[in-house]
Amino acid sequence: MVASAMIKVEDVVVERRGKRLLGPVTFAINDKGITAVVGPNGAGKSTLLRLMHGLERPRYGHLNLPIHMRPQQQAFLFQHPILLRRSVQQNLILPLKLRGVTTEIREQEVVKIATEFGLNKLMEQDAFLLSGGEKQKLTLARALIIKPNLLFLDEPSANLDRPSTLIIENAVKVVADQGCKVILASHSMAQVKRLSEDVLFISDGIVNGPFLVPDFLQNPPTGSAKDWLEDI
Repeated sequence: MVASAMIKVEDVVVERRGKRLLGPVTFAINDKGITAVVGPNGAGKSTLLRLMHGLERPRYGHLNLPIHMRPQQQAFLFQHPILLRRSVQQNLILPLKLRGVTTEIREQEVVKIATEFGLNKLMEQDAFLLSGGEKQKLTLARALIIKPNLLFLDEPSANLDRPSTLIIENAVKVVADQGCKVILASHSMAQVKRLSEDVLFISDGIVNGPFLVPDFLQNPPTGSAKDWLEDI
């Protein structure tokens, strides 16, 4: 068995226009399983995910990822779906095409993942005409079609109905079981309990953790964590 590696964030500070958004932040998490990032609105959850994905540059500090989690082996699902003005099929094909996957393999992979997400009857549909749940399923399917080793999910089921939420959560569980590390920002502790092994708590740009989910719930590590748990 291959030994687990660690994802490390060391003394990181993120600033924008002179305002500190995050940090200083130091933590280490395992490169397997599902880690949740929780905390109040505006606390810095999205900024932390964007930092780890390389969309935010640290003003200070270092981010160390295992070699198998380089940028081309990552995927990011934003809270609001970002789609191309193309068909469902074309949205799914593009990531594989950009990676030089052959036409035959592309077609097989697209059919497979579209079926898994219940999109197989919508292949010719304009992606912009899909429902909110269908758009989010499409964006997750497009992220997973490249078989990433590191997947970031920023509130993946916000404003979705329960059936769409369950489809997304089940897909996340499957890829995590297959070895993909998942880092999930969520406002829902019910979802965190269903999916995650450990949790990072962020408040005012400061990160505490990781904590095992049961420990975090039973013994909140800070006063702000206790207050947040009581409010949700």
